[in-house]
Amino acid sequence: SLSITASVACLGTVALAAHQVFECLYWLFCPFGDALGVCSQAYLPELLGTKERLARTLQSRVALASASLGVGIGALSLWVSRAAPHLFTRHAAVHAAMSAPAAWLGASMAAYIVSGALEGSLIARRCLRPLAASHVGNTAFALGALVCAVRRPGFSLAAVWRIVTAVNVMRCVEFSALLVVATRRARAKAASAPPRPRPRVRALFRLLDPRAAAAGPLLQP
Repeated sequence: SLSITASVACLGTVALAAHQVFECLYWLFCPFGDALGVCSQAYLPELLGTKERLARTLQSRVALASASLGVGIGALSLWVSRAAPHLFTRHAAVHAAMSAPAAWLGASMAAYIVSGALEGSLIARRCLRPLAASHVGNTAFALGALVCAVRRPGFSLAAVWRIVTAVNVMRCVEFSALLVVATRRARAKAASAPPRPRPRVRALFRLLDPRAAAAGPLLQP
């Protein structure tokens, strides 16, 4: 965030003011994606291993909900930025500076909300190392892209938000790929695991096993 703001500062006060509005809107709507990620972290772990099919169903529904919510939040961000900029400032110059990058703000919001839900599923499945590597790589890409964009003669506020959108889209693609791999591994592990015996079958085995007699009665008082 600091590197992005420092890059926008090169464009002048008007662009910096417009960027401040965009950033406030961005962080205002980000918790919607984080909430879906927390939902996956709260309910998915108890289904893993024993109820893998239900885990995949919950995972798919959270992803679908994030896509629907992302489209809605992205459209709302675009509308507020273009149709109601007077809610944030009365300066016409800032209104004009907000017009062009507004579409990239909406796209970035939609991608962030989807990536937040996918990230929660990855954390629930304990895919922490690939997730950390993805964050490091995306940060390096964003910094490199900002440096290259600042050096170009056509650098603008829209270029900054194109980079933000690109990073969030990359997060969606990377998290989706990691989640597919993790889900396939869990499915293969569940398919290869021997079926668990039912309680009555376990009790029968214990009755027939002479070594189990020394372990005590089947039912504790």
